[in-house]
Amino acid sequence: MQKVIFHVPHDGTAMPSELMSSVCVPMEVFNFYQEKMRDNDVQKMVPLGYESVCFNVSRLLCDVERFIGEGEPMEKFGMGFCYEKVYDGTVIKVVTPQLKEATEKYYWAHHRQMDGLAERYRKGLFLIDLHSFSDDIVVNCNETAPFSDICLGYEEKYCGRGFVQLVDDIFRKAGYSVSHNVPYQGSFVPNAALNDGSIVCSSMMVEINRRLYRPCGITDECEIVRLRTLLKQVAHEAESYSGKAAGG
Repeated sequence: MQKVIFHVPHDGTAMPSELMSSVCVPMEVFNFYQEKMRDNDVQKMVPLGYESVCFNVSRLLCDVERFIGEGEPMEKFGMGFCYEKVYDGTVIKVVTPQLKEATEKYYWAHHRQMDGLAERYRKGLFLIDLHSFSDDIVVNCNETAPFSDICLGYEEKYCGRGFVQLVDDIFRKAGYSVSHNVPYQGSFVPNAALNDGSIVCSSMMVEINRRLYRPCGITDECEIVRLRTLLKQVAHEAESYSGKAAGG
């Protein structure tokens, strides 16, 4: 049986002072973008009884799902692991080598935690990488809004198409529209699993369109419960997932 863990990297609200010293916009502006871009209340969707790892720092200060270095495609938008800009091009921080160094401490601490889980459950770990998104702030996508209710992101090496279709069916039967790898693609895989082929790690990203549960900017708790119930079904299926890359 696979160990299923929910990964919630973008619902954090903590603002460490050593990182906030770089902010160059008024706090009301920073807070506006913080609420606009964080995965609001996604932690509430994690089903009871399942372990989760939630990064508690604001993604505007440290984005643990970006790569560090030139290999990160969002760097050209000023939105790498250490944001300089936000989705509309507004400069929110003065990024210096000293700030990047301070930010990396939080970044690598989170990655060490995830690596530890991959090592601990090396015989079978399934990560459900849980996010939300808004049609109006999608960056670096060739498609245009409106997007589906649910986006499933995956790479076949870490999650077979057969399992993705099974999850697709769970959400479609509940009345939601579903897309695969649009507008976001792939899913988080710990570095330990990327570098050690003996670690059995599967990963699938579930992106939930915020129009479903925050249609007016206020969280609909009934919709949260509905989504949590469906995610419990997904987690249950993931527990028995074979780990085969293609089709399974």
